Amino acid sequence: MRPHLSAPSDVLVTKGGAEIHELRIRRADSAGESVLIEDSGTVVGSVGIRRTDTAAALHDLAVAESWRGMGLGRLLVAAALLILRAEETPYVTVADPGPAAEWFGALGFTPDGDLLRREVTGGYDEVETVGQIADLQVDFARTGTRVRWDPSFTALLQFAQHHGVDTDSLCWAGVCGTCAVRIKQGTVSYEVPPQAEPGEGEVLLCVSRPTTPLVLDL
Repeated sequence: MRPHLSAPSDVLVTKGGAEIHELRIRRADSAGESVLIEDSGTVVGSVGIRRTDTAAALHDLAVAESWRGMGLGRLLVAAALLILRAEETPYVTVADPGPAAEWFGALGFTPDGDLLRREVTGGYDEVETVGQIADLQVDFARTGTRVRWDPSFTALLQFAQHHGVDTDSLCWAGVCGTCAVRIKQGTVSYEVPPQAEPGEGEVLLCVSRPTTPLVLDL
């Protein structure tokens, strides 16, 4: 069973294609409910959740400047949706999104008067929910294949082979490193921490899933 946000879960994200950080997603209730993403105890992203009589609203979504472009905003929205789905909240809104309106629109939020609104949905965990709410495309650069990510797949290796992209593989468990492939662009999360250490700028396909649009050297 994949981790659910009812208990804190760890997300491993490749940063800059080579460096790996262990990010913890957790709920905080000290100053109103919020979802935090921490890197070694330092908050690098957050979003607030405010309840209304019939729904909920997201507010003050923020990601540290050095972490922008890594998909953390999507993870925060996905984490909030998981919480609200567990409470059977029907929909969530965002007030006055300003220049972020287009970004929220890419996650399925649509105009509703002065607000943006979307129905609450989610997967087994934050990363699967990102795959459901965001249009994540996976490009296999060498073969010229571009396919929308399907979160029903457990890992990129299974996804690639399903779409006819030849990949080297052996253990399917992040142990041997045979499936290591260079990331040309994008960010992934690891389903489990890999035991084999990929080379600089590489990712192990057998235990990883995309959190942003992805270009692989395959």
